[in-house]
Amino acid sequence: MREEYLEANDPLASNFAKSVNISSDAALKIAEETLSDLGVDENIELRYLNKAIAFSGTESFVIGWDFVFTRSNNGLQTPYVDYFDLWSNSAAPTSFAPWDSECYFVFVDEDGVYRLYVRGAGQQITCEDNDVKLLPFDELIERIKTQLVKQHSLPDGEKQVALVKQINLCSTLVNIVDNKKIGRSIPSWEVIYYLGDGSSFDASEAYELTTFFSAIDGSYIEPRIGEEVISRIYN
Repeated sequence: MREEYLEANDPLASNFAKSVNISSDAALKIAEETLSDLGVDENIELRYLNKAIAFSGTESFVIGWDFVFTRSNNGLQTPYVDYFDLWSNSAAPTSFAPWDSECYFVFVDEDGVYRLYVRGAGQQITCEDNDVKLLPFDELIERIKTQLVKQHSLPDGEKQVALVKQINLCSTLVNIVDNKKIGRSIPSWEVIYYLGDGSSFDASEAYELTTFFSAIDGSYIEPRIGEEVISRIYN
């Protein structure tokens, strides 16, 4: 369990008050050396660092540092978002993940690597050496507004508020039509926003959600899940 997941007055908070007998810097060095020893390519970079606890049953077993690594291309890193959303009000995303999102999870305690989990590992085979023109930002904003309205429209008389918190330029891996073995990494926009009651909106009580857009043409994409899940929702 990561410290960031603690809620107010969480009974597990006392476990995180314990000191970790290894610094985050020393633990990161171990994690990076482990990935290097496994032959993971140099484009896999640290995305998140969290103090974390591993449990045996209901008892805390070890305390250490949990690292999440994702792929980076030309300075644009793939976000790690551990949930996805699909909206029946909206048209299906134009692109999706070709396979499980690529992530490397390494948990390090004072004795070394306690847990290593790899998901969706890929191999970069080529890089397109050309400039890509991005959709102008003001046009992107209009695409975001249109998409959020579609996603969250309610019957007459009911209101919701979507308050955009962050718009981050990143890279995401999306499918190539009729090719299930190769994906394409594209510049994308990660839009993080709050969704709450339209009559008494309070950001502290609203849901935090994330929607992705292609930075090339502004289309709605979903790089966290694949075609199988999307087809169940939209077909």
